[in-house]
Amino acid sequence: MQRLFYLLIPFIFVGCAQHQQSNTHHLSTMYDYQIMQSGVPISLSTLVEELATVDVVLVGEWHSHSGIHHFQADLLQALSKAQPPVILAMEQFSTDKQPVIENYLEGIFGEQALIKRGDAWSNYSSDYRPLVEYAKANQIPVIAANAPNDIVRCINREGLDYIAKLPDEKRKYIAKKISLEDTPYKQKFVSTMHHGTETQINNLFAAQMTRDETMAESIVTILNKYPNHRVMLTAGKFHIEGGLGVGASIYQRAPDLKIVVVNPVSLDKAEGIDKYQLNVLPMPSLYVQGEEYNPNFHFVGNKKDEFKCN
Repeated sequence: MQRLFYLLIPFIFVGCAQHQQSNTHHLSTMYDYQIMQSGVPISLSTLVEELATVDVVLVGEWHSHSGIHHFQADLLQALSKAQPPVILAMEQFSTDKQPVIENYLEGIFGEQALIKRGDAWSNYSSDYRPLVEYAKANQIPVIAANAPNDIVRCINREGLDYIAKLPDEKRKYIAKKISLEDTPYKQKFVSTMHHGTETQINNLFAAQMTRDETMAESIVTILNKYPNHRVMLTAGKFHIEGGLGVGASIYQRAPDLKIVVVNPVSLDKAEGIDKYQLNVLPMPSLYVQGEEYNPNFHFVGNKKDEFKCN
């Protein structure tokens, strides 16, 4: 598969050390971030200038990193003040919750209803509220881009064959086409799996692709409706890194769209393949040697052993 990564106007470093220093920010707290372009610090205004001709900006994240969420809020505000107009797409809400999002933006629902009826993530109030509130105050459309959790969980258990069981009113909430081809993305995904049978791993990948393809279709659909706009997507780092995942799925649907990835890297491991990176302080360790690791610590919603696929 052709690697999805569109290079914009090259950054020409014409200044001296003083110019570079003016774009450099010391990372001293978890709220801090530094935008990098091909290893060179740049300002938010420079990034926005370079995104002027871009159709889709894929912003990766560690889901609870304060510095990344700070950047997302700053970037949305900056993009909203430039042209073309911006649309916010979010992994954090699923497609079946789009009416809830719209009712909230229109003032029909309060935030309590948004959180409860929209199945907002547990860190919504701390991390995603600033994005939604800015969008609401500035009439920016918000797209619930992700596949519904209940469908994804069942695909995780049964594979893509589960889709045939879905009634039409539920089938419409996930992408029409979900590819499981052997791509660099699949190879990367499989390489992270250290346990499970081949069938279990394939089902996990099918669930992953259901999310990626649905987010991609959501973005292409809204840009077909509003062709003179651009989309900023907030999604987990793995979904967007290297232009794979969501980016590659967008490319399969609309190869003419220009896509840029802004990929977070921790300061202690500032490495990656994307041209635009966001340097932030590393996340704290979830556990130390000797502690029991709970893989379901962040799990929200029905417990896996209680959830049943119809």
